Amino acid sequence: MRENQYSPGVYKGWRFPPLKAWGMRLMQRIGPKKARIAVARKIAMILRRIWIDGTEFWWTREETKMV
Repeated sequence: MRENQYSPGVYKGWRFPPLKAWGMRLMQRIGPKKARIAVARKIAMILRRIWIDGTEFWWTREETKMV
């Protein structure tokens, strides 16, 4: 009984992060093996850019302002 009351609030509006969503779409188009490599390369490019610039990675597209 309690599970039925709780579950709609948990799953409402849930979706994949942008990088995973991109990888899932890519997997449908080119296959799982090539998509896995493409996602790994994209992560490597992000990490390299962070390392070179010293910037921070934001999970969302817009930066959230800390108050």
